[in-house]
Amino acid sequence: MNIRIPYVFVAIACVPNAIYAYRNPYAVFSMASENRSLPCIPFSDLASITYANRPSLQAYIEDIHQSAELEKKELALAFPQISFSGLAAKTDFQALLELPYPARQVSFGVNQLLWSFAGPLQQYRIQRTTTNVNEQAERFHRLAIRQESEQTFLDALLNVRYQGYVDALDSASRSIFAEAINQNNIGFLSDPQWKQAESDFAVAQKTVFRYQDDLRRSFSFLERALSIPLLIEARNEIPRLLVDHGLLKFEIAPLENYLEYAIHLRPDLAGKAWEVDRAEKISSFLMHKYAPVINFSFNVVRFNFDTRADGIIKQLTFQLAITASWNFDSFSSAHEASAAEAETVSAKMEQLDLSLAIQRDVKAAYYDLQALLKEVDAEKVTYVAAEALYITQKHQFEVGQISEVEFTVAETDWKNAQYTLDQKSITAEKKYRELLFNCGYPPELESIKSPWSHT
Repeated sequence: MNIRIPYVFVAIACVPNAIYAYRNPYAVFSMASENRSLPCIPFSDLASITYANRPSLQAYIEDIHQSAELEKKELALAFPQISFSGLAAKTDFQALLELPYPARQVSFGVNQLLWSFAGPLQQYRIQRTTTNVNEQAERFHRLAIRQESEQTFLDALLNVRYQGYVDALDSASRSIFAEAINQNNIGFLSDPQWKQAESDFAVAQKTVFRYQDDLRRSFSFLERALSIPLLIEARNEIPRLLVDHGLLKFEIAPLENYLEYAIHLRPDLAGKAWEVDRAEKISSFLMHKYAPVINFSFNVVRFNFDTRADGIIKQLTFQLAITASWNFDSFSSAHEASAAEAETVSAKMEQLDLSLAIQRDVKAAYYDLQALLKEVDAEKVTYVAAEALYITQKHQFEVGQISEVEFTVAETDWKNAQYTLDQKSITAEKKYRELLFNCGYPPELESIKSPWSHT
């Protein structure tokens, strides 16, 4: 028997009043008043939709922009610094002789840093590592957003798939309870049997009402993850937002492959490596602050001075100099460099700790996924048996061999087996998406056919 298990999902248009739209500057699906429905949302597009609607992601982008501008600032300090100044004033000598013209001075200078072990270029390299850290933080935030949107989407799908079983359970419990009422009215049931029938019906209705709350909660989580309004207003207007067209197929690769992907693709681990590099550069910068600084300077000065005897004296002076300077700060920079060295060691330990944690998470997700796939295979056998029984009972009901209640119970068991198989399949897909997140979402692992799916 051919079993079709759903694996890629699309959110389709909702019925009117099932969702609402509001003015959101970050929303990519703003809906006009005459069109209150969402366009189709492919599962593969969840991340890009969420990226456009998350202000937190924009904050990371602004941090990158800020650090990039500071890079340019530090780099600009390595280029020639140009100065221009002018002065017009009377000296005491001119005021005493009542000379009509004041002294005037115009100067133009160019100053260029030739070399410094702790100069603008070194500060630029430090700032560059800060930009790299911010870029990796932004990339990891994108992965976290993607995982959140995928997990909440699959949770919502699982609740939607549960609706078939709940509907069958509701119908079966009502039929059984109606028959129990009739039997009780004619005296066929004892008092304990009647109480048991009432209790069974109450438990079934509790499951139905709990499902409605769970469905609303799952859609509220999905709304938060996607930043798109998907609120449900009434039970009868719950739309089947999610329609399956086959999940992303996959096959299990050796564990070593996933570990290698994680080490090379996880942005947070790359960010820790840049933090170590930044700490090392800061320590080196502080230790080299005691080295001499060499500057080249060129100045042109024009000077006018009015005297009674000689008239106006005009002077034009050129100055060309190479200077070396050395600054001593009582070893304060040495102590600061020692603190930076300790920060370097701390950053290396954090990098190692994160690497071990990532490897642990990859192994846990890998082994959990293998166990879930075995459960999926077991549930397939149960589903085949339940479906065969349902088909037999349906035929017997059609020819009048069994009652409607017996047929309804068989149908409920079949729906339950179908939901259980869907639950295990979607849970396995969630675990696989978790494994991909732990590995940094390797593109080559996202389009491989699954050996446990039937198409």
